[in-house]
Amino acid sequence: MLNQKFLNKVAKPNSRVVGGTTVKFWKDRLEQVWFKILAATVYRRVLLLERTIDGRIPMISPRVDVTIDCLDDTHMAEYLQLQPKGQDLLIRDRFGHGHTCFAARYEGRLIAVAWATPHRIHMSYVSLVMPLPDKSIYFYESFTEPGFRGLSIQVALCAHMMRYFGAKGFQRAVTGVVPENEPSRRVYAQCGFQPYTMIRFVMAGPYRRLLPATFRIHDR
Repeated sequence: MLNQKFLNKVAKPNSRVVGGTTVKFWKDRLEQVWFKILAATVYRRVLLLERTIDGRIPMISPRVDVTIDCLDDTHMAEYLQLQPKGQDLLIRDRFGHGHTCFAARYEGRLIAVAWATPHRIHMSYVSLVMPLPDKSIYFYESFTEPGFRGLSIQVALCAHMMRYFGAKGFQRAVTGVVPENEPSRRVYAQCGFQPYTMIRFVMAGPYRRLLPATFRIHDR
């Protein structure tokens, strides 16, 4: 955690105008920079979020007219056009293992995707694989074409995914976000997700160590 005296000093020029709000603003921004530096060197963390899949799933309308459906391996060329860095074999392997890719289209063109799996939590960012409780679904790796970001498309995708899996008998949705990724946190907050544990990981060259988490995934 950054030194509070340092944060107060940085924020001091404007603190007479807005009081503690300025201190909090600079504290949040400096912590984001600090953890980004750590993530590139020795320390990474992922915030796990969850919510119950029930009748209170919000009805979200994005600010552009999109259609939502599911992709399969026949859409590989289209998917890789949206995400050129995607690996052909990796995507085919996901489809082969029963992962589901949801897609949003604008005027027929693929503009956003999001993945889900009922099998396990796999977070390559912190080199961790975790089992999922029964009747839980893991949402991961969402992506929106840059020109369509900020239009609530991922929020609509997330809500659609919960209704889809709720109809199949799933009772809980789980996801993971990097705490400094504010857009992703806002998406899941709008869909009713709540944080329940922080995964922390220390690395130094070939050395890797998972630090104890506050809570574990469990059925409630």
